[in-house]
Amino acid sequence: MIIPSLLILKSLEGDDKDICSFFNPEMFNKDTSQGQQLVSLRRNYEQGRIKMGSSFDYYNLIEKCLLEVGLSEKQTK
Repeated sequence: MIIPSLLILKSLEGDDKDICSFFNPEMFNKDTSQGQQLVSLRRNYEQGRIKMGSSFDYYNLIEKCLLEVGLSEKQTK
């Protein structure tokens, strides 16, 4: 499940080379439940980026969480 999660993360950044839309076009259809989940995920992701203040640091934090890499004490706050 890690690779699909990383691809969705890359898609949120607009950097998945359209792999997600090729293999799962339904997730980009806002009329489907998958499409609604993506809209919600994108909204939450953008809010997190704004709150953290650094797109790069936020992306890396989410990536580490997806890969189940241990976080430093600073990163958990």
